Amino acid sequence: MEYSKFDDHYKHFPYRKDYQNGRTNNGGLDLINNPDSISEITEAKNFPALLGFISELNKADSPYLTLGCEAGQDSPEVFVGYVEFTFKDDRLAQDEKFISAIDTRFNEWTRIEYPQISEVIVRSLCWEYFKITY
Repeated sequence: MEYSKFDDHYKHFPYRKDYQNGRTNNGGLDLINNPDSISEITEAKNFPALLGFISELNKADSPYLTLGCEAGQDSPEVFVGYVEFTFKDDRLAQDEKFISAIDTRFNEWTRIEYPQISEVIVRSLCWEYFKITY
């Protein structure tokens, strides 16, 4: 995994709302303390599976919390999206060596759990990491 080359200027979470240039970004939502605010995620509104995934990642017993997402058709043949997440445990969230190897661990897991489709899963994901303050 490589450090993200994309710079969207969101360096502090929770980040503010952004409606400029047609955006529908309702800002960084604290889904840990306010799980009902998941309904405010306009980017995932039409994707129940994505909302379910985000809900699971933010459960009290989950080691993760989500930072942002997007989902939609890039063209008639291509669906794109992302989910940004971090670890609730500060030590893990700040361990760059651990973070930069998550993609390798995930790829190994998919080869064990889903051997028939693991290559498709691995090739369809792009892993990047970046630094934020929380």
